[in-house]
Amino acid sequence: MKSSVVCFAFLLSTLSAVLGSTLIDSTIIGGDNVAVEVQIAKYKAEFLEEFQHYQSTGQRSANFDRLLDLIKRSNIRVSLDEMPHARSPKVCLTCLSASHTFLELYKKSESKQKGELVKLAQDICHLYNLKSYVCDGLVELNSDMMLFILSQLQYLPSAERVCEVAFQGEDCVAKSSDLLEDRYPKVVISESRQTLKSSKVSTVRSAGEPLTIIHITDIHYDPDYEVGVNADCGSEACCRHVPDLDPADSSNAAGFWGDYRDCDTPWHAVVDVMEQIRKQHPDVVAVYFTGDIIHHFTWNTTLESNEQAMVQIFQLLKERFAGIPLYPILGNHEAHPANLYAPNDVPANLNSKYLYDFVAKQWEDWLPEDPTIQQTIVDGAYYTAITPLGHRIIALNNNPC
Repeated sequence: MKSSVVCFAFLLSTLSAVLGSTLIDSTIIGGDNVAVEVQIAKYKAEFLEEFQHYQSTGQRSANFDRLLDLIKRSNIRVSLDEMPHARSPKVCLTCLSASHTFLELYKKSESKQKGELVKLAQDICHLYNLKSYVCDGLVELNSDMMLFILSQLQYLPSAERVCEVAFQGEDCVAKSSDLLEDRYPKVVISESRQTLKSSKVSTVRSAGEPLTIIHITDIHYDPDYEVGVNADCGSEACCRHVPDLDPADSSNAAGFWGDYRDCDTPWHAVVDVMEQIRKQHPDVVAVYFTGDIIHHFTWNTTLESNEQAMVQIFQLLKERFAGIPLYPILGNHEAHPANLYAPNDVPANLNSKYLYDFVAKQWEDWLPEDPTIQQTIVDGAYYTAITPLGHRIIALNNNPC
């Protein structure tokens, strides 16, 4: 039950999470800066009522526009009565309004049919400052898992519960929340009987010169990166051709080696990084690779394109670090859809075993020929191994809910 709520919270947050850079519409200014304290309970109720009116009439009332302006307008500073410590109150308010509206209308739905619920989620998403193709793609990709989780829950979580789990980093935590309570048994640690008076003599032999171990992570390779296109496209990720893309000029054109704006990495930059590592660190003895190969266009991924990108990166690593031990692990973007690592006991079309089977084959050139290692990778993409240097690697996959 608890893990399902966490997974569901994470799923609902997928739509809100991409609002980080697009939540506030800087083109909507109009008026002096104002501060507004929002009563969460009242806001949720009004938002739901206005959304239902909008659904039935196709017209947004002035009050509905006012509610949305509290999130969208850059000149309005919001605080939340029951979440006084929220770091990004507008992110919290977006999550609360979207989650509450969806959950309440889900309860009222008699058919619970996929098409109806997908359209509901997309209609809610379209209210905010996300591109329509982002909303539609994210909802469609995540819909099967979301509906499965909803069908398995005995009790639906509240919007507050969803948001405090999904956006802990933004402190979207209500004053009355029990989220931070210690749910684990207390461990009593007795007082030490002896006091250490001096440093112990090391029992580990010095290896002489320090070891050079390379840590590579978060490549986020974009096979469709295009130099010179608009790198300021107003979406979660840019630097490739997307719908309704404005022409680029000298100030917003995507750079040759990548871009500091919301862009991923072109192939030639990935290759160059690997070559520079080998040139600058000829004495490397091991490589730690902690994943996140896939791009940030999370609304536009496929299982096949993810696997193709992983094969391309793994092959490059094998070529550039031939003969050097490399210890890989998965990132949250390797799953399809992104972030969704499901247990093996859910239906085959929803679980993550396809990914574990895939990387078990891809990683076998790097890891010791040990049946236990192969089995734990197939079970959950984790393993432990003794390196040629004599130390033990413990590789965890903490992506699953």
